[in-house]
Amino acid sequence: MTVDGDAFVDAIRACFSTYPDLAPGKSWVAGRARADGSAVVLYWTPHSPQIIGRRWILEELAQDFSPNDACSLASALFANEVGEPDGPATALAVDWADGLVDDPSAVRWVVNRWTGADG
Repeated sequence: MTVDGDAFVDAIRACFSTYPDLAPGKSWVAGRARADGSAVVLYWTPHSPQIIGRRWILEELAQDFSPNDACSLASALFANEVGEPDGPATALAVDWADGLVDDPSAVRWVVNRWTGADG
């Protein structure tokens, strides 16, 4: 199943303002759908001086969730991943944040099963 990456990113962005109680203190920085079928979201959290980054492979998510449209996936991930404690975040030598922030190398990435094999 193909997930509309732009709609997914727009829905995640909207969640930051619509459901602030689900992710207390966290705020949207930037995001984008990528040509490889993934989506990248960057945000601030009060527990880290660095920007936190998350990347999701949307097609893999769609296989494991139902409903699996962009808005439903975004709502589920906002509540269950962004809204939860971020856990360890690490610097990765990836280009996922290039063009989204002034210093992409300063982004700290939460790596989990949805991040993708190259993360």
